[in-house]
Amino acid sequence: IANASSRLINELNVPCAVGLEDDSLASASAPIFQEAKTVLLVGTATTPTVPGIGDYIFLNAFGDNLQGRAAAKFAYKLGWRKVAVICDSASAYSTDITKFFSNSFKEFTGDENAVVHVENYQTGDTNFTAQLTRLKAVMAKEKVDGIMLAPPFPQDAPIIAKQMKSLDIKLPVLMTDGGDDASVTEVGGDAIEGFMVATHFAADGPLSDSAKQFADKYKEMFKSEPGAFECLGYDGVRTLAEAISSIGKEKWDSMDLAARRTAIRDAIQAHKFVTTALPKYYPDPNSAPFPRISIKPVVFKVFKDGGRAYMDMIEPEEM
Repeated sequence: IANASSRLINELNVPCAVGLEDDSLASASAPIFQEAKTVLLVGTATTPTVPGIGDYIFLNAFGDNLQGRAAAKFAYKLGWRKVAVICDSASAYSTDITKFFSNSFKEFTGDENAVVHVENYQTGDTNFTAQLTRLKAVMAKEKVDGIMLAPPFPQDAPIIAKQMKSLDIKLPVLMTDGGDDASVTEVGGDAIEGFMVATHFAADGPLSDSAKQFADKYKEMFKSEPGAFECLGYDGVRTLAEAISSIGKEKWDSMDLAARRTAIRDAIQAHKFVTTALPKYYPDPNSAPFPRISIKPVVFKVFKDGGRAYMDMIEPEEM
């Protein structure tokens, strides 16, 4: 991906780029774009430290700082006051989002002991019996209202769900966006029923005109409903298109390539985006704890009847 990034910048002379890459790929490509002073809009990664690579690097998705806080708010709205957490300790995504969730949940509840138990596993594990048995022992002694699960890969969730069912652990589960995938239902079957997930988009939720147009066109083209990652793909391209349009054709035509690249950076930072599926903007980079990360609503869905149904949407100002 480093070679591909150099080719885009130096041979194809792109004014900007968007890609559906995860954190490890972004860490390889972003320094090359930053050195060339060319915007890279990281498509799907949510680690909030990635834009710290430089002022030309932006996240298209919300950061785990925002998602973790929204998940904590949602859990609090559900009436949860005591939670257990299951986390992949080998994943930066999972450990970061667990930290943001836990700190925010303690804040919302006003209880430093609101997270009553944490169980860790390692990427690639398929047997969670020991962790779940320990959790069941905690449940026998302490109140636990629900489980927050931060799976870096979708396949973790259905395996955990099946093993929870075999151990007769009956607690509601809230997952983060790593669990928002059709394969979770395909593998988990009945065991995954009722699990909830924080995510980026729900085609059956309240939609803006832009989101409805996107969802309708997607269904017309592909005969299925768009999910989180389809939405992020669309929003990434719309973000760049809207930013470039906001510069104005006359001004754009008068610029050389270097000036265009900088103008795109400035436009993304200053603009409030309305043609993306969900409205978004970027915070003041001089005061935000994590600059150049998209500020946007967080959507919540529930696994129900073999699909995923809209439950709620938490706006940034609610957090």
